Amino acid sequence: MEHPPGIRLAQVSGLTYRSTRWSPQHLGRLMEILESGAEGLRGLTTRRLKVAWSSTVEAFAEPTPGSPEDQLRETLTRTTGLSRAGLNAALGYVFRGVSTRGALDLLATVSPAEQGAAGPRPAVAIMSSNLPGLAVQSLLPVLALRRPVVIKSASSEPFFTPAFIAALGEREPVLRQCLAAICFAGGSPDLEQSLFERAGKVVAYGGEETARDLARLGPKLIMHGPKISLAVLDAEALSGPDDRAEEVAEGLARDIALFDQRGCLSIQAIFVIGADASAASCRLVEMLGRRLDAYGHLWPPGPQNRATAGAIRQWRDEAVMSGLRMSALAFASGTVIVADEPVLRPSPGGRAVRIHPVTSGAQVLDILEPWRGRIQGVAVAGERSMALEEPFRDLGVSRLAPPGSLQHPDMSTWHNGGLAPLDAFRDP
Repeated sequence: MEHPPGIRLAQVSGLTYRSTRWSPQHLGRLMEILESGAEGLRGLTTRRLKVAWSSTVEAFAEPTPGSPEDQLRETLTRTTGLSRAGLNAALGYVFRGVSTRGALDLLATVSPAEQGAAGPRPAVAIMSSNLPGLAVQSLLPVLALRRPVVIKSASSEPFFTPAFIAALGEREPVLRQCLAAICFAGGSPDLEQSLFERAGKVVAYGGEETARDLARLGPKLIMHGPKISLAVLDAEALSGPDDRAEEVAEGLARDIALFDQRGCLSIQAIFVIGADASAASCRLVEMLGRRLDAYGHLWPPGPQNRATAGAIRQWRDEAVMSGLRMSALAFASGTVIVADEPVLRPSPGGRAVRIHPVTSGAQVLDILEPWRGRIQGVAVAGERSMALEEPFRDLGVSRLAPPGSLQHPDMSTWHNGGLAPLDAFRDP
């Protein structure tokens, strides 16, 4: 893809990353280039698009040793703070979600009449830095809609998106003119103005500060702000046969350990419902501790920052002083505590979780009411927890799944924030 002097899209070559020092003029010209590529994108057949997408995902999901994709993973272990095994597991879940038959069928679901209906205006996707690889979850629906897109990476992780987009362009040259990856520091009003004034839909991931800043975009903005996930279990699911209870504990450990508990679908708290919830919770703390210890070896955690380590230490000290039941886990492998307070306290991270015994589903709903609109997913097991599906939906929960399945949704069925993937990038 050739650009006028002064325009270079971000590129990755081996381990070398380079991008332009963007100016408002450069970004304005970039948007013009993407607009000019819209017609070619609309003419791209579904078959060619599926071939390019599938082969690129396969190359990144199972990189050949020594390949650029393999070298990229070495870089991502440093930028993300995940261990190599933890990164491999995380990317495996991300890529599976965009390579199922249902996900690939998204590329053929938009009618020719709707393709490009928004005109040539590019979409903009703004990535957060907490999870690697999530740009593919924006790329797939915009390609299905056949609209150009510019993806802005977080400054702390600028490598994955340009590498993936460059690989797509190598397999399908038409895409070189309508996909772009950029990176510049947030809080740059002139640059943001140049980017947003010619954009169609803007889909952003980030914290409350980002949400407040971008609220000025009005209806063209879809904001995926900070959310948490949790588990709600029927005590009977933990008090029956050992293999069933161990299966629940295994699933919970996987949903806690994956992504080092950084994702919006990472379990941060567990509620156990029933008259015997206290006994079941004490049983769970031991089973879950063993499973988290195993994942500490299978997917070793990345290094903890000082704030996270300090908060976990405070959790542990409070548990000891209060005489609460706590797993005998090594500090780095995680923390599991049976709490005696009926309140949801988000985890500080580091694979730390509190188990809350409660008497009824109604009590759980009362505890969660202040979190309305801020709960992303709930892992459920047992009749009493599954019976709460409708109230959970009313609270704004967008995903319910058995323990262990919360974090690998099929892209074709994953309605982030209640929005179907294509609807997120359709203009209002």
